[in-house]
Amino acid sequence: MTGRMPPGSSPADTGAAIGLLVDGTATRSTDEPGWPAYAPEVLAHLGLHHDLVDDRSRRRPVVLLAAGPGDLPRDLTTVLAWVRQGTVLVACGATEEIAGALGIDYAPAPAAGRVRFIGAPEDLSSFGGVALRAAPEHEVLATYADGSTAIVSTSVGEGRVELWGLDLWQTIVRIQQGWPVDRPGTAAPDGSVPKRDTILRADDGLALGYDRRTLPAGHEALEQYEHVYPPSRPSPIFARPEADLWRAELLRALDRARATGTLGYAWLDYWPDGAPGVAHMSHDSDRNVDSQAQAALDAFAEAGVAVTWCHCHPGGYTAETVAAIAAAGHEQAFHYNAIEDTDHDRWGKEFAAYQLAWTRELTDTTISTNKNHYTRWEGWTELYEWCDELGILVDQSRGGSKQGTVGFPFGSAHLWRPLLPAPGTSRLGEVLQLPLHTQDLVFFAHESVRDPIIDGALAVHGVAHFLFHGSNMEDHPEVARAVVRTADAARERGLPWWTASEIGAWERARRSVRIATHPVGDQVALMLTTPTVVRGLTVLLPADHGAPPPRVTHPFSATALPVASVARHGLRHWAVPCDLPAGTTTLHVETRDPA
Repeated sequence: MTGRMPPGSSPADTGAAIGLLVDGTATRSTDEPGWPAYAPEVLAHLGLHHDLVDDRSRRRPVVLLAAGPGDLPRDLTTVLAWVRQGTVLVACGATEEIAGALGIDYAPAPAAGRVRFIGAPEDLSSFGGVALRAAPEHEVLATYADGSTAIVSTSVGEGRVELWGLDLWQTIVRIQQGWPVDRPGTAAPDGSVPKRDTILRADDGLALGYDRRTLPAGHEALEQYEHVYPPSRPSPIFARPEADLWRAELLRALDRARATGTLGYAWLDYWPDGAPGVAHMSHDSDRNVDSQAQAALDAFAEAGVAVTWCHCHPGGYTAETVAAIAAAGHEQAFHYNAIEDTDHDRWGKEFAAYQLAWTRELTDTTISTNKNHYTRWEGWTELYEWCDELGILVDQSRGGSKQGTVGFPFGSAHLWRPLLPAPGTSRLGEVLQLPLHTQDLVFFAHESVRDPIIDGALAVHGVAHFLFHGSNMEDHPEVARAVVRTADAARERGLPWWTASEIGAWERARRSVRIATHPVGDQVALMLTTPTVVRGLTVLLPADHGAPPPRVTHPFSATALPVASVARHGLRHWAVPCDLPAGTTTLHVETRDPA
């Protein structure tokens, strides 16, 4: 299987019900990243069947717009004509232009705001966009904190426009990638994130505010927390993966756009065989002491978990210990050290390349996963570019370094590709980011944060990532016991334990599958094409309330495939399991009216 990521969109005009009109070049400022370029990545991770459209395409039932502010493009003029004929446009971009075309007033929105969907219990952070002024004939779907309109739905001819005032693409990227790191971040007023030291780290660039945190259930808030090891009580944590929740809101918008009783769209479940999510455990070698490695090996064996073991330069374990790590089934990985311990341990691509070569020689194996020592970070996307050049397929450096930045500080439990900006435009990196959620329960973070992290990942069907250090297991045996308790807690919730390389390989295999739909009489032919064998895949089809399951058959089999009802992001779907050989597999989907 290739390490390169497949393109973000399906081939043009494959019969998709959803068309994507994207323009990643138009921006308000030449210094601003091309945020709309992230739209294909959001849809690619969903495995959502869609086509790219332009003014030469045939009309689509639903069109998703991702564009920056600028002149009304010819393509958009064509799409608005489609709307008058019955298309539903979900517009997450070019808001001012569409608002002007529809006679909707707008005003600048706060650079960083809060958005609450009507009827939702909690709001979500947003970045960029405009506030809309809804008229009586408009349906308001979401508002900003000041009461102004964030999302509105309005009829246009035979169709409808759902206009998003907030900048969805900037919001997702900003939460995940934060701000560029060139100085220490701010301390939390409650002491849970103390005054920063001189070592720059990923969470020095947090975009989410400390006010977005909550305490684990059953614990009372304090005005001040003591940042000590081990902690005597939990600090507030980022308990909600807000970037993932925005992805879910986009899926719900596309479901609203779908006509009731139609197939509408198809997408691919996140994990094989119906798993609701995945758990991941990593280990950092740090001091490279063999006895500490043995403490970790013993704990992981008792827990029954294969981990991603990140090797840290300089030093290294003895050959016997490195062999024992491999024999236990753990993934050998890289722990890039840029805290200037030696002449080779600094921030820069040449130092990362040197250390990676050292790690490959130490382990005598291919290395495809990295985590930065101390979650060290500088700049914004330089590390991602180095990963692409050095052959790192999965990075897991986006995590908190303080007790007050535990949980989902970068808003995600899912794998995502980074946006790599250039003035006025952007492109997607190849490396997959696997978020880090906490480390060394009992010693670094209070053990009560474990269940909120697992529950938060489960809520969005993502990955719960726990890091442990052998040094802390040897010095504090209760940390080793927490490894076993964590392994059991995830399994009890139905989460299998996977290494980073397994997670990355599945994500790439899943993304390699292309979906096309074609009407065949009163049925729909669902064509699944993949360059390699993909086992355990599940296709998700939208389900209307009260509707019976569709009948799904293979042309060469008289037996219908099993179809189950599942909930994903609060939406009911029909789940169709299928093992795919290389090539194209065609399934026939026959929807049935309620009896």
